[in-house]
Amino acid sequence: MDRTDNLYVIEKNKCYGCMACYNVCPYGAIYIDEDEEGFAFPRIDQRQCTHCGLCRKYCPSLRKDEKEYFCEQKGYIAQNTDHDMRIFSTSGGVFGALADWCIWHDGIVFGAAIDDSLRIVHGFADSREDCIKFKGSKYVQSDIGKTYIDAKRFLEQKKYVLFSGTPCQIEGLHSFLERPYDNLITVDVVCRGVLSPGLFRKYLEFQRQSVTSPITNIFFREKRWGYKYTALTMYSGNECIYASGTESDPLLRAFFEDDHNRMTCYHCRYRQRYRKSDITLWDCFNANLYDKKMDDDTGVNKVLTHTAKGEKLIEELGKRGLLSLKEVPVERLISENSEALHQDFLLDEEKRKKFFYDYGILSTEALWRKYYPNDIKVQLKRAGRRFLYMLGVYRTVRRIKNLMCVKQKRKI
Repeated sequence: MDRTDNLYVIEKNKCYGCMACYNVCPYGAIYIDEDEEGFAFPRIDQRQCTHCGLCRKYCPSLRKDEKEYFCEQKGYIAQNTDHDMRIFSTSGGVFGALADWCIWHDGIVFGAAIDDSLRIVHGFADSREDCIKFKGSKYVQSDIGKTYIDAKRFLEQKKYVLFSGTPCQIEGLHSFLERPYDNLITVDVVCRGVLSPGLFRKYLEFQRQSVTSPITNIFFREKRWGYKYTALTMYSGNECIYASGTESDPLLRAFFEDDHNRMTCYHCRYRQRYRKSDITLWDCFNANLYDKKMDDDTGVNKVLTHTAKGEKLIEELGKRGLLSLKEVPVERLISENSEALHQDFLLDEEKRKKFFYDYGILSTEALWRKYYPNDIKVQLKRAGRRFLYMLGVYRTVRRIKNLMCVKQKRKI
């Protein structure tokens, strides 16, 4: 049978790629196929399928809650008290403190990592050193693989499991598990969408044409110029061979334009205030409005707890001196990020359509140079930011800009 005859598990415009179906199929009848935009979709191998219906039964997108989900919440701004941990993290290092807690209790930590082939994949770790690979943002949709099965195995062994991911991946895990576990802690991130693995491969292929050494690791947000001016960096061993900010790097520019995400990201049912995770984490660029001591340009998290379990854990880390915590009214905390928490991002459909058409026909170099050229406008932006950074006033400028954005959102 031709693979093209195999059906998608559900319609593509409803599939988030959480891969609950891939994990739950007992017959190995679900395989992952990359579409014309480079996104992964589950398909059914008709030769293996017994038509048991489990793939659709466990699909979170096909499950309808009987009533709107609601939970008691608490809000915080938080910062890991370990300076080195903060520097190495994307924001305030709260995930690192959570991972440490889990490891100290002989638990297992799950998260997205960059493997030796520079693929973004989910995996697990049982040591503090191995957890380092999960730190830092990844703007590309990770390959979940069979990690839901792995997590369930550890849970059944009565081990603590800390599972981090995007909101749809956490929903996929909960759907797969079916029942709650007291020893499970789930952490999601405020997500603005994901780029495709295929587009990421094209980006790496493009960059390999200009860097002088093999790329062995990549950081989507490194704080070499501070928390408020993070950069995408590439390393060959311990040597940094590339560093570029959001105004210059093609992949970062594509991501923050919001026109190249998975289609379900534009009507995400999981982008909401009330979530089934225990803890939600995201950036706090305006920490000076809450606690000036935390505003040291090394990173701060906003934290939203949705369960008593999540709240207890965050408070325990604060009492033990592992986190600097300041409780903030939830309404105030989320008022500055409404577009990321419960509103859809705007999509230029025509622009997206043209880009992915060219994605399929242009060479890698032609694609990136057509849509994200290093033209005079980009060069001026880069020079301006670097000049402000060298003057030592970039943090102040960003602080003023963030404050103006906050005031505008509160008016809206």
